[in-house]
Amino acid sequence: GRSGEQHPVQPLIHEFRRDWGEIEVALDRAEGRQIVEALLDNEPNQLGAEFRETLYRQTRGHPLFTIELLRGMQERGDLVQDSESRWVVGPTLDWEILTPRVEAVIAQRVERLAEPLKKALSVASVEGETFTAEVVARTQAVDEQEMVASLSGELDRRHRLIRAQGIQRAADQRLSRYRFRHILFQTYLYNSLDEVERARLHEQVGTALETLYGEHIEEMAAIAPLLARHFERAGLPAEAIAYYQQAGNRAVRMSANAEAIVHLTGGIELLKTLPDTPERAERELALQLAVAVPIMTTKSWAFAEADRAYTRARELCEEIGDTSQLLMALAGDRAFRTARADHRASVAVAEQCLDLAQRLQDPLHEVQGHYELAIALTFVGELGASLAHAEQVMALYDPQLHSSLAYLLGQDPA
Repeated sequence: GRSGEQHPVQPLIHEFRRDWGEIEVALDRAEGRQIVEALLDNEPNQLGAEFRETLYRQTRGHPLFTIELLRGMQERGDLVQDSESRWVVGPTLDWEILTPRVEAVIAQRVERLAEPLKKALSVASVEGETFTAEVVARTQAVDEQEMVASLSGELDRRHRLIRAQGIQRAADQRLSRYRFRHILFQTYLYNSLDEVERARLHEQVGTALETLYGEHIEEMAAIAPLLARHFERAGLPAEAIAYYQQAGNRAVRMSANAEAIVHLTGGIELLKTLPDTPERAERELALQLAVAVPIMTTKSWAFAEADRAYTRARELCEEIGDTSQLLMALAGDRAFRTARADHRASVAVAEQCLDLAQRLQDPLHEVQGHYELAIALTFVGELGASLAHAEQVMALYDPQLHSSLAYLLGQDPA
């Protein structure tokens, strides 16, 4: 008790121990994943690793949230029992929708906050599970030091809704990073905003991040996926597409090819929402050429998706009259035909490449043209001619100028 006397619940605990033995769970020492696994396996189920991982990510193993989320899913039909009374995932499962019980628990805690603190957390929820004090401050037009004091003092130490993560640097700019203690807090606050509020805040958060990172190209490229998401949700597709392209190109340079495909495909899909203009065609051309290389690298040089990307790129080149980009599309077509063992057609396309490269009178393009023909001729046994073109590649090749072809072709020509 508060005055040192025995707590009223203590006799009940003694009685339970007498009848059932050890009944306590040391929550401060138990790992969150252990709690999730124990709660799930308390009843027969066929819930796999993906479901368990997502449940842990949603609740961080918080016992109350985990129990209430599971109960709510069962009541809502997100989890159903099969013919053998085992819990399985139902057809309506949606992790973005909180169950009423969980929502009520979170709402009770959030409603205790003063209005400025609730507004700050709403902005933070738009940035994500991890967020930046300086972004929230600029969006709310509040002094940055005051915002840090509110986040660390009121919302972290007092209300325990967020946790300080530390300081990062973006060039000369200090960024104070925080994280919601549970992603469910962030989900609740974000879902509390209507569509208009979300769009407006996504734009403001994206703009604040652009300002903070400024002209530092590499650091801006690192957050390009985040900026793409903000501007897409703000209803600004042109800005989002530019960042999807930047994110995809960076991923290609880092050999993160699966990630590159996701970003570049996201940009291509978003382009479909824009009017059919020459500017849109140019942007799509760049995205189609960019996405084809990671597709071939991760799936197959003969994969049909790569062929579709290069075919579409050729159509766009003819539409806008871009001969330099046409060379890249032809090079991809040559690689695709070689991978399909269509070698005579591959030689014909390679000859188009070299003819176009020589007409462009650019050493980089000539390197590419000779490279394409050297490879194609090898597969039809014309080794003398292939060697001559290979020697031309080496004579023209400058590693300072031409090594970038590796990202465009999937291989370094030299």
